[in-house]
Amino acid sequence: MDDHHNDLHARVKRGAALLDQHYPGWAEKINQQTLDMISSCRCILGQLYGDFWAGKAHLFSEGHDKAIRHTKYHERWLGWVDLINLRDVRTHGFMKPNEWDERAWKDLRDAWLIAIHDRCGGSP
Repeated sequence: MDDHHNDLHARVKRGAALLDQHYPGWAEKINQQTLDMISSCRCILGQLYGDFWAGKAHLFSEGHDKAIRHTKYHERWLGWVDLINLRDVRTHGFMKPNEWDERAWKDLRDAWLIAIHDRCGGSP
């Protein structure tokens, strides 16, 4: 396995562990045939939380929102919070890193299918 795939699988492993903690049984809820990491409704977070953005908010907003809520410049900082959260979703394999090419979406899907099969049994 090359560095690209090793990094990708490490990211997905991190994301799957986060879902194991926050959404037990998540792997059984994913429709593998329609899984599409580009789609905000058919990606991992989309299938579990209704759409990518709702899943992102559920998994990654808590600590940042609490810190920002106490400043009078709340609206000004919301964009900053979103940038942090996109970094978080990328490092957890829910979104491809910016620097990867478009084939990374397929590779990301394949890595999630492996994580699903690791939890549900069977082969990808």
